[in-house]
Amino acid sequence: MEIKVIWTILHLLGVAIGAGGAFASDFIFFQSIKDKKITETEMGFIENSSKMVWLGLFILVASGLGLFMLNPDQYLSSSKFITKMIIVLMQLL
Repeated sequence: MEIKVIWTILHLLGVAIGAGGAFASDFIFFQSIKDKKITETEMGFIENSSKMVWLGLFILVASGLGLFMLNPDQYLSSSKFITKMIIVLMQLL
């Protein structure tokens, strides 16, 4: 299996873990505020979902760097890649 395929699979896995954690956290939060009180158990679920988001983000960044290092010239000349990086940087600010 090519290294690019491995990096791509890891990149998609990072997206899935991060998005899944975000969706789970939001769902649990909105379900738990219906009674205007968040229990310790609900808060624990929200905290664990947050950890999933951070894990997904870590995998996403690491695999993205791996993909980038395979062919940096191609990525730096891609307007789609530059646009994506600008959007990602804006989200971090």
